[in-house]
Amino acid sequence: MSAIFIRLTEAPGTVIALYRLVFASALVLPVTVRGLRRSRITARGIWLSLAAGLFLGWHFATWITSLEYTSVAASMTFVNSSPLWIVLLGWLFLKERPGRTVSAGVLVAAAGGVLISLDSTGAGSGSAPAPLAGNLLALSGALFVSMNMLLGRAAQRTGLSLLAYSGISYLAAALTLLPVPWLLGQPYYGPYPASAFFWIVALAIVSQLIGHTTMNYSLRFLDPTLIATVLLLEPVVASLLALAVFGELPGLLTAAGGAVLLGGIRIVIASQNRGRL
Repeated sequence: MSAIFIRLTEAPGTVIALYRLVFASALVLPVTVRGLRRSRITARGIWLSLAAGLFLGWHFATWITSLEYTSVAASMTFVNSSPLWIVLLGWLFLKERPGRTVSAGVLVAAAGGVLISLDSTGAGSGSAPAPLAGNLLALSGALFVSMNMLLGRAAQRTGLSLLAYSGISYLAAALTLLPVPWLLGQPYYGPYPASAFFWIVALAIVSQLIGHTTMNYSLRFLDPTLIATVLLLEPVVASLLALAVFGELPGLLTAAGGAVLLGGIRIVIASQNRGRL
């Protein structure tokens, strides 16, 4: 639902990202305080949480802004490429060299990305005014959220609970984006219609708190590979919703490239799971 809420919000992407995180931080404050009381707090855990929040803020700013320039299908496909970035970051910084199957999956996904980039419109409906810029922003969002996930995992391993970490990182993300609208000359309060803030609150509650929290909760009971595979349905469902709500039909290359890219990600996820087994 997140891409649909964003498209319905008549405000710049950075403003939407800022308020989404401000509302989410306020809503989780009571459970954050409770989580901090039950956590083992260390300086390293706090700094890792703050760093994770910085990347989370930039993830939302770049990805949400991408929806102003490219189609929902292309944006959602690129921003869900985080499993590939996690593999590459682990290779570069943790010396975790990927196996042949993982490398093949990365190459397949890259081929899908190239197909999407060749689509000059990004959407058959013409709702993608600058698809290349939008695709690059969405891809940047995937890189930033990958850094967020790696730092967040490290922060929780220091003894911080999920609720404590989430609250700290959400607040850090909001503070990271606080000066950005001012730097870009974008008004904080409008003139935006009242409906814009309604959709941003819906984004904070439905997508941020319910969506992300449910996903994190499910990790306690379900195999991570199953969850990661199910998340690959997000671009598909979002594209169908965009077609129903906005009449946005993805271009042929975007649809084909998205299928190839998601297939490559699936290969990477399956191979990583076999490696753990």
